Amino acid sequence: MMGGQGDALGRSLGEAIRFFDQALEDFGKALALQADLAMAHYERGKVWLARCIDAMTIARMEPPAQAPSVNAREAREAQQQAGEAFARAASLNFGPGNEGLLPHSRGALAFLKGNVPVALAELDKALAANQVLDEALGLRAFLRLVDAHDLAKARADLDLAIQVNKFNLFALALRGVVRAEQGELAQAQEHYERALRIDPTLWRAHLNRGRARIAARDFAGAVADLGAVLTAQPDNLLALQDRAEARIGGGDWQGAEADLTRALTLSPGIASLHARRAVVRRQAGKNLVGAMEDADLAAHDEASRREGLFERALVKEAMGNVDGAVADYGELLGVDDRCAEAYVGRGELYRKQGRAAEAAADFKGFLERFPDDPQAPAIRAALAELTRPVK
Repeated sequence: MMGGQGDALGRSLGEAIRFFDQALEDFGKALALQADLAMAHYERGKVWLARCIDAMTIARMEPPAQAPSVNAREAREAQQQAGEAFARAASLNFGPGNEGLLPHSRGALAFLKGNVPVALAELDKALAANQVLDEALGLRAFLRLVDAHDLAKARADLDLAIQVNKFNLFALALRGVVRAEQGELAQAQEHYERALRIDPTLWRAHLNRGRARIAARDFAGAVADLGAVLTAQPDNLLALQDRAEARIGGGDWQGAEADLTRALTLSPGIASLHARRAVVRRQAGKNLVGAMEDADLAAHDEASRREGLFERALVKEAMGNVDGAVADYGELLGVDDRCAEAYVGRGELYRKQGRAAEAAADFKGFLERFPDDPQAPAIRAALAELTRPVK
């Protein structure tokens, strides 16, 4: 009996062992599959995160609009897609050899939910586990830049990220932004150019290089870069606005007006764009009535009132309405009594009208407030002429 029972027990134990061995093998396969799935979701999240940050950054630079711009819409879609991907990645097992990816996923997810302190804490954990995780370095640099404007720490993170992976387009482009923020325009352009050599279709690098070229007064180069952006995204509001500025710098009033008109068609009622189009129309001298309409609209908007009043004064002067221009300069000084252009502009109009005392008062007001302004020597000479005793 015992022998038969022992054989049966042995067979049962053997079957149980084989069952558990199979279960362990299946569990190992499941973990390996989970690791593959985790990496797939992680990689997908990184792609959408980069798109989200790029679009979000550009949308924040755009003028306020009544409807979301193309970049604002793209940022929202990318935010949702990245959030879903990183949430799935964080719920799975990455497996051995992938230290740092789980806290990186959690950090990215926290950022996408707007919780920057938690995001930074998780990214610190990720980098403690893997000091050369270039994607985590890039995201931490971005957060340091936008949350605390800590250029030095952001720069250090980006330098290391690029050292680890010289093909990290996000880090290269953001490094250019940091150098531009630090006033290093030539070096900023070098980083954008490195990114464009890797991917010539990277339109956001064209956009950033275009902005850097405007700051460096390379208006032709800026127009070319921003044209590349608009080829990829014809409705990019910021690119239209920036190309208009580059064309203004180069004296292409017709092209600038076309860009601003297109921008206003996409986002009607943006007062700052109306103010700039008023400048263009006045400078071109072909549509002063349109310039007056643009300036008047800007003058009635709180955020653009200063620019609108100043431009309206200039348009009225161009139309021969000197008294109206004088009135607008007075209204502008009521809004901002440190507007140098208003003192000079009204003073010059008073002088042309033969109103010496009023002109002298404006010139004195200017010199009291701006004694070291580049215009100060000419204004002192004009004031001396006005106050010279009649012989």
